[in-house]
Amino acid sequence: MTLARDEDGLEWSLVLDFRDMDGRIKREIVGRSELAGEGVDVRRRLMGAGLPIATGRSARERLQSLLGMMVTSERARLVSSSGWKHGIYVMPHRSIGAASATESVIFRGRAGGTYHGDAGDYEEWRRLVAAPMAGNAVGVFAMSAAFAGPLMRDLGAEGGGFHLRGGSSTAKTTVLTAAGSVCGGGGPIGFLQTWRNTDNALEAVALAHNDGLLALDELRALSPEAAGAAAYALATGATKGRLSASAELRTRPSWRVMILSTGELSLSDLIRLTRSKDKAYAGQELRLIDISVDMEVIGPGGKSMGAWHTIHGAETPAAFSDAIKAASGKHYGHALPLFIERYIGQRSEMREAAEELQSAFLAQVLVEGDHGQARRGAQRFALVAAAGELAALLDVVPWQRGEATRACAILFKRWAAAFGRESIREDREALIRVRGFIERYEGSRFRWLRDDVSDAESYAVEAAERDGKPREGEARSLDVAGYKGTREGVGLIYHFNPEFVRSELFAGMDASAALKAIKDAGFLVSNGEAGRLTNKVSVPGVGKRNFYSITGGIMEADLHGDYG
Repeated sequence: MTLARDEDGLEWSLVLDFRDMDGRIKREIVGRSELAGEGVDVRRRLMGAGLPIATGRSARERLQSLLGMMVTSERARLVSSSGWKHGIYVMPHRSIGAASATESVIFRGRAGGTYHGDAGDYEEWRRLVAAPMAGNAVGVFAMSAAFAGPLMRDLGAEGGGFHLRGGSSTAKTTVLTAAGSVCGGGGPIGFLQTWRNTDNALEAVALAHNDGLLALDELRALSPEAAGAAAYALATGATKGRLSASAELRTRPSWRVMILSTGELSLSDLIRLTRSKDKAYAGQELRLIDISVDMEVIGPGGKSMGAWHTIHGAETPAAFSDAIKAASGKHYGHALPLFIERYIGQRSEMREAAEELQSAFLAQVLVEGDHGQARRGAQRFALVAAAGELAALLDVVPWQRGEATRACAILFKRWAAAFGRESIREDREALIRVRGFIERYEGSRFRWLRDDVSDAESYAVEAAERDGKPREGEARSLDVAGYKGTREGVGLIYHFNPEFVRSELFAGMDASAALKAIKDAGFLVSNGEAGRLTNKVSVPGVGKRNFYSITGGIMEADLHGDYG
């Protein structure tokens, strides 16, 4: 038995270790405050865990008296989250400590909600799971991310992670299962949690994976309305503050996790499925970086290899995936504790090595002109690269030096090309929105601004006879976004009503910033005072009015790459 208390010297408890009726070792933590009453809940919990207890009144009273009088010199700290505590790395099922640690630290949550644990053989895991990842950028990257969680605090990295996006036959879940086997397994899908279950118990799940890997399968299982909020809360490491029963503000739990997620849709795509006009902000997308796992490699029989670059002699990519998944389900949970033990043994040197590896990675992948958002994303890839290289340096994984760096560089460059390197995400989103709207509604929500077509006639276009059809190019809807006209030397110009721009076109965005981005890109026409974004246009039958005037050149611009 051990006496334990929390980090504030409160919540004094008894840590009871015993064997249940099957001979399995169990641990229950009994708060001393629970013994102040009848102790019914304590007895119920102990009996439920398999401890034989007499039920007579006298026996109950003696048990409660015995528990209340127990005193021991052994002390421990109780913590509500996993991760680094006083130089000890705490996992739900075990703690790994430095020789200098003065007392043990015990996770007070219930480990049954997570799948930390080990099974099978470590050497077989190296041979059947880790070794086949070599040469596979996605596999090496994901497995390296599993070692990155414990480094985040030492390296000052922010919480967040990566979303592995791909179809049902791209092996994304196999990759995630292999990465999870670094830390544990034994659940319905190995070490993995599901987004749906996590949303229901977000705080408890996050605390149990603090300073570690949180592997989440199938983002689409979460409702679009909840997706952005859940991803942001997990990445930022906190939920909303709450009041206690006495209306006092409780201490808000916090965590820092490395997220690896899978899904057929990106976070942005899922949020767009909401009925509202919500969108994924660049901050959210940088917290959960989207990576397409389809490496576009053609394998045997002319079929796609999905996430794999090489299948190491397997007959088909599917057979290779099945072998990895089977081995991950049999051998797991050995690598991370070994990594922590070896890291703690030379923590200062390893931290310095990790910092150098990060710097070298950034020097390799960043180019002049990369925007701050691209550089922020690169920092997270650098963390994963450093973690993978340390795992190889400490001989936890059987990879050659540089394997993790190459894998992370490949995926960073793919991500950066899709995300945009020279233009910030919100600026590009503004231009894409405008072009998308024009492509869809040019013939229905813009009236021609011509001397020979009066405003009244433009309104009545839909009622024009001509076989009941509107004139070509005229507005077909009374829900008008603005006008379109031409100007010598400029060509076609779309004049957007200011009210429409702010309430609909750029809903969910900073409209002023979006318009400035369009101006900086050279597509916004203004004849007002310097710095003004509006353009005064004469409308027949109405007079002069202010519009946001955007040139037709936006339809030809390469908005999916960088612009400037």
